[in-house]
Amino acid sequence: MSVKSTARTAAVLESQFMAQLSGWKLANQELDQLESQRQTAQSRLEELQLVAAELELLEDDALLYQMVGPLLTSISVAEGRRINANRTKTVKEDLERYGRRIRALGEQQRERRIQLAALQQKLPNVPDAVYEL
Repeated sequence: MSVKSTARTAAVLESQFMAQLSGWKLANQELDQLESQRQTAQSRLEELQLVAAELELLEDDALLYQMVGPLLTSISVAEGRRINANRTKTVKEDLERYGRRIRALGEQQRERRIQLAALQQKLPNVPDAVYEL
């Protein structure tokens, strides 16, 4: 193998490595965003569970007030429970969706890390610390 061929091969490998590394970094950013969204949804779920517990303490004939835009409207306890149950269901679905996406991205990241390590080993004369993940 000639020197030009070796240099060309090294350049191709480095290009592949940098493309994989860029994808890895973007996926990490997405993972961070998803985790933040998951934590927000988890906090919201806990808040809704507290509201549900408080609604259970109320008498059935009590009135609740709900903000609708700038207006404060009265609703029944049953309606408040129904609204809260729907919101809880939606937040739980969001949490499940976030969890599935986080697991899928985590698996992709593990595979990408293996590919990056293999490419890094093929790169000639490059210290491991240069491309440390």
